[in-house]
Amino acid sequence: MDLFTDHLRSFCAANRDVREYLRSPMRHNDAAILTNGAIVLRIRAIDEGTLEPLKQLPFADFPAKIDDAARRLAEHLAQLPALPAPIHCPFCNGSGFDKPCPVCDDVNSTDCAHCDGDGVIPAARDDADALACFFCDGTGHERQGIDIGSGYFDSRLLALIARLDGALFAPDNATDAAYFRCDIGDGLVMPMRK
Repeated sequence: MDLFTDHLRSFCAANRDVREYLRSPMRHNDAAILTNGAIVLRIRAIDEGTLEPLKQLPFADFPAKIDDAARRLAEHLAQLPALPAPIHCPFCNGSGFDKPCPVCDDVNSTDCAHCDGDGVIPAARDDADALACFFCDGTGHERQGIDIGSGYFDSRLLALIARLDGALFAPDNATDAAYFRCDIGDGLVMPMRK
């Protein structure tokens, strides 16, 4: 069984992200770290035998930051509020993937009728040349902000957390990462600017 399901891999950076080292889970001691730069999930007590080969964590401060947030915010953990209904991404039609336009070849030709000048057309996940949609980061949904405490968070990232069994959430302040905990581990999610 693959521990890193599609849902858990959604915590990693998309295949279009230039930071290749964030595209797959990373190992730190007996934990796996999954991050896209805006959210980080630490899955504790990973048996090395169950792991596909993972890179060593290039960000040694992630575990310390998660531990610090856990100490400060654990007593404030609560259920996530109701999230807004997702809005399908207009660029990939909600698939989360696009590919270069075969007519204008991804040059953003403003007069291309095939792609409406976007340079890309929607794609299916299994298309050979499909990339995670640049506009929605492969989620298939537009970014929507939601106020929680003094922070303002991307509802797409909160939806990732909400799908984890036993998910609880504790915002910090308007600029620092919020802490979350779930049955398989814990992590941080950055607020966004209004």
